[in-house]
Amino acid sequence: MSNPAYQLDVELKFDLLNSANDAMYNKAGSFSGLNYNGDSVAQIQRDAMGRETQRTLSNQLITDHSYDPQGRLQRQRTYKQKQGQLSQIDRLNETPSVVA
Repeated sequence: MSNPAYQLDVELKFDLLNSANDAMYNKAGSFSGLNYNGDSVAQIQRDAMGRETQRTLSNQLITDHSYDPQGRLQRQRTYKQKQGQLSQIDRLNETPSVVA
């Protein structure tokens, strides 16, 4: 027996999720971005192999991905531009740095 309150909650969340969001897909069908109420929440760039190369979030947090010739993730770098400084976290050495 289904729970009507649960069903209503699931339907409401589904309606809210689909009415305000606009998911974008590239020609290959891969997820490439998300808009919420007309504002960009996420933008994803991919290489010719469909691998994610850069992700930009609405808070201007940017993550770059690079791969070795076998397609394995070689480097992941996250940074954010704020007030003339570039804050960066590099997954290779796991040390945050601030570049003036």
